[in-house]
Amino acid sequence: MPENDTMRYSARSRWSIRSVVGVLLLLISFTASYGADRSYEDGLVARVEATFGAETRVAAGTTPEAGGIIKCGTPLLYEIKMNWPVLSESTRQKIAAMVTLSRPVLDEYYDCSNRDSSRHFRIHYTRTGPNAVNMSFGMGSGNVPNYVLRCAALIDTVVQEEVVTLGYRFPVSDHVPRASEDPRFDIYMLSLGSKFYGLTNPDTLVYRPDVGIYWLTSWMEISSDYTQLTGYQHRPFDAMAVTLAHEFFHSIQWTYDAEEAEFRDDYYYSWFNEVSSTWMEDVVFGRVNDFYSYLPNFFHYPWISLRVIGNSSSSYADQFHPYAACVWSIFLSERYDINAMRDIWERCGARRGFNTFDGFEWALASRGSSFRAAWAEFLVWNYFTGSRWREWS
Repeated sequence: MPENDTMRYSARSRWSIRSVVGVLLLLISFTASYGADRSYEDGLVARVEATFGAETRVAAGTTPEAGGIIKCGTPLLYEIKMNWPVLSESTRQKIAAMVTLSRPVLDEYYDCSNRDSSRHFRIHYTRTGPNAVNMSFGMGSGNVPNYVLRCAALIDTVVQEEVVTLGYRFPVSDHVPRASEDPRFDIYMLSLGSKFYGLTNPDTLVYRPDVGIYWLTSWMEISSDYTQLTGYQHRPFDAMAVTLAHEFFHSIQWTYDAEEAEFRDDYYYSWFNEVSSTWMEDVVFGRVNDFYSYLPNFFHYPWISLRVIGNSSSSYADQFHPYAACVWSIFLSERYDINAMRDIWERCGARRGFNTFDGFEWALASRGSSFRAAWAEFLVWNYFTGSRWREWS
């Protein structure tokens, strides 16, 4: 590809915990193969410190190429919540001191009302204290900060694209397991500092006896001031946009199958969740191209497996590999069709547990291909990028 377009394939050349009692046996079964031994718990605490420690949210960040940015806190939170019942009390206390596992409490909220689809959202915010939203953008209708109203407009775009246009399921409401809860999907605006985009917090497992799988309810946390995020000081709403698209898709994924994460070596490897959510950023907000900065972590390390997902204490390439590996989903969408990804998730949601590769095979078979054939072609297309790019004659 030309040097000024190295980050995109050419069209021609590219190719609650609160409900622990009800789910305790399930959660224990997830972790019974290894137990929460001391070495695992020490490592978990270290990873939580690296991801959610005080410096993460307040220290000056660096550019993604140099390291330091935390794209998404969801994978680690998922691991914490799923293992919580078998962690020792001392480990729980250490983790709870660094990351909040309960819903934030803010003194104001705005119920979205742009369209019927967006009326399912409630944005929580405050104008005072450390979590105060950026007020420099002025006030809008109803004396609501424009920063909050912009979030409402962006989440409307997200749900219109992901649910209405592409046909994905709307996330299961927290009203399902707890009838006293407001049924709207909650978005909390908090101070996340200069290095953190956002996260989706898994809340309560919901069993679906008709299909024998579990769903997860959830809520989202985004920054109350994206002008603080490194690289987005002058375009904060671009950061907000891709974060909303990315994190909302995590909630959608858990409405297909809460257990769609590969369990091996004492960890939950939710790599396809991150691959998918990063791909969705580009589908909904293709103009932002936040994922461009992560792509060297895929193209410069061709030996790293698609199944690798790191954390804040991993090597930089491992840590950002699943975000860079969104090119696999881009390939599937552009080589076949955009509904290939939805078909994969539908297949994953048809059976309990980790079925991602079965989803690949099923979706590709219906398109006259297979995972082996598609992956081989994908690797060839990857080769013809950068300085090796050529126009087709």
